[in-house]
Amino acid sequence: MFKRTPRFLVLLLVCIFFICTLAPSALHAQEHTGVQGFVIRLYETCLGRAPDPQGLQNWVDHLQSGQISGGQAAYGFVFSTELVSQNLSDSQFLDIMYRAFFGRAPDAGGFANWMGHLGQGMSRENVFAHFVNSQEFAAICASYGIQAGTIAAQAAPTVQKDQKIQGSDQFYSLISEALALLKNHDPEAYAQYRLASRIIETPLQAAFAATDGKNVYIDLSNREFPEVPFAYEIACVLSHEFNHLANWDYYRRTGDLYGMEIMAFNQQFYTAQRLGMPDQYLYYILWVIDNIYYLYLQSPSFGADIR
Repeated sequence: MFKRTPRFLVLLLVCIFFICTLAPSALHAQEHTGVQGFVIRLYETCLGRAPDPQGLQNWVDHLQSGQISGGQAAYGFVFSTELVSQNLSDSQFLDIMYRAFFGRAPDAGGFANWMGHLGQGMSRENVFAHFVNSQEFAAICASYGIQAGTIAAQAAPTVQKDQKIQGSDQFYSLISEALALLKNHDPEAYAQYRLASRIIETPLQAAFAATDGKNVYIDLSNREFPEVPFAYEIACVLSHEFNHLANWDYYRRTGDLYGMEIMAFNQQFYTAQRLGMPDQYLYYILWVIDNIYYLYLQSPSFGADIR
């Protein structure tokens, strides 16, 4: 009995030591995991990658010490050199906003509204502030045990819906995004938008787009190149149809459908270049240009988009 007592006391003392010294550390580690989870989430939703250990620890330390709020940390990710250098389109930027600050994909109506604000000149910093100040982001921050904070934001002006775009919410969002792409990357093609009376969502038998010299018709179910982002494909197609509108008097005067298509496909090709479309898309347009006369002779319906 006497020989076993020292071992028992030693074991008891060791247990007391661990309880007294490691329990606070364990509690601190649990708190650290919550903040760490928030930072990892920002890396994944904003930068699309796992964190580097040093960067992760730096953000965690600043959040745990109260030096910065969740919103301020988010600003550091959204407007980091790493993300800004990617030259995101407005739609890509908004997709990150929704996923990072709302924890969900964009809804069509809200997405179209913010696209409208950006298209009318609202800065991305101001859009960011509205997302940070939302109740949805506050709830996400609370779930990680941190404060969201607030960021000064200018009131979002009421966006007047473009009455020339007629169709579903999804259609309106995609056309608005495509027009914004043209405005930013190919202003010459965008300037031809003024010639269109309306852009209408319409079922077409075999075409993605059509025009009657006044209106442009788009059938979202007939996209031709699903390998590229939809709005980018629509922007190129709109450039094509806008060129038809710009040269409509020429077509009415000459009846030269072949010449009309050559001009439109050439403009579509230059728009695709300016949008940074992949090589396979550019090769496809060049192939069509090289074979358009043969295609038209073999299938007169090829020109049926000019009605």
